Amino acid sequence: MKSNIDKMMEYAATVPELGHGGQSIKDYLVKYASQVSPRYDIVDIAPWFGATTVYMAIGLISNGNHGTKINSYDLWKMDKTYIGKMKSRHGINYPEGDAHEYFFDSVEPFRGYINSFKQDITKPIEYTGKPIGLFCDDICSRKSDIDGALKNFSSYFVKGMTILIMMDYYYFKLNDPAYRESRFSYADRFFKINKTVFHSMESTHNENLTSGIAHIFRYMGGEINYGVDE
Repeated sequence: MKSNIDKMMEYAATVPELGHGGQSIKDYLVKYASQVSPRYDIVDIAPWFGATTVYMAIGLISNGNHGTKINSYDLWKMDKTYIGKMKSRHGINYPEGDAHEYFFDSVEPFRGYINSFKQDITKPIEYTGKPIGLFCDDICSRKSDIDGALKNFSSYFVKGMTILIMMDYYYFKLNDPAYRESRFSYADRFFKINKTVFHSMESTHNENLTSGIAHIFRYMGGEINYGVDE
């Protein structure tokens, strides 16, 4: 007989994704979310339809943590590029416009664990959650996104404790000319320059970079250097 967690994992696998998303690093999302103390919250950047969000919620549930909230931030704007990707990946024709309702639909079974905020993380954000135990960023390939997210949330990181899951980290290594631009290697250069602030823990990608192209760090404290060129 399947456990409730097994059933939740099966459900999570049905959440639509745009690319190398939550399903490719699901074990890491569940693992690190399960380690978050109820004294802390989770910040979830660019979850889109919630493929990262649902796995982190499963991690909280698996450890009996009912005190932590997942604070999800996205623009949820369905443009022509996203419409094309959703059609090619999932065979679904989504209309152009607001996509926030699709996130609500996907995360509905876990809604009690999730707060969603339709905001641009490159602009100042007033964060009202608890100190951040886990930070998951799914748009970390560009300078404006990384700098903006960390300037908004890093003051709520816990020294020696906060875990960062930086997705799309290895875009610049993919065998695809579209990702060879220097902006896609910004994350790698940023975290190498800030290696005393963010301790490198592990990579999630497989040998051929066909799945799980994220890297995981632990926040160690100190002043962040944003003087890294794109």
